[in-house]
Amino acid sequence: SLELCQNQVVMFPRYLSGAAAASIAIAVLVLAGCATGTPAPAPTSSATAAPTPTTTATPTPEAPIATQALLSLDGISVRDQFDSEMVSAPFSDPDAVLALLGGLLGSTPEPVEQFKLGTTYEWPELTLVEAFGTARVIVRAATVAGIPITSTQGIGVGSSRAEVLAASPFDLGRPETLGLEPRSVPEFDSLVFPGQPGTAYIAVFFEGDVVSSLITPSGDYLDV
Repeated sequence: SLELCQNQVVMFPRYLSGAAAASIAIAVLVLAGCATGTPAPAPTSSATAAPTPTTTATPTPEAPIATQALLSLDGISVRDQFDSEMVSAPFSDPDAVLALLGGLLGSTPEPVEQFKLGTTYEWPELTLVEAFGTARVIVRAATVAGIPITSTQGIGVGSSRAEVLAASPFDLGRPETLGLEPRSVPEFDSLVFPGQPGTAYIAVFFEGDVVSSLITPSGDYLDV
């Protein structure tokens, strides 16, 4: 270092002249590695750290929620906000229909035996009738458990007569009743039109020109 070089003493013979002694002193300093000034700093690495990869969270799928109950001639189904079926039950399986309605409405009422009608289960919005191994639903409200209940054609309590007529109903010859989704049942005779085969349908009842209730399945060959 510079400090070490400044502290070194170089001895010369007396017989050397001043110029010669100066030359030898310079050579000694060079050979000893002495230098004036500060040594150059060691090189530093300029490498840049690799960026940390980012991850995107996968969105949680939206849970299905019941948004509509649909009635047909064959059964009842509950659909979700994606229009996918959540649960359904055929009227040919009364126990399944009872379980569906009990789950949807949050309770199952005590059964009541009705003469000629069979066994009934009564909720404020609707009634389930079980007779002869089949189920029938009588709807008196526009919604059940907070969701609309309609025919598959969108007709429910509160619909207008014009909306029902637009669905091409079966005409029973009386203004207070029309039949949706009519289906011929040739193994039975019509009680409304003698000599003609029976017709099954979803019965729609009116108060004035507004739907007041629906019954499914129903038909003009039934006496109840």
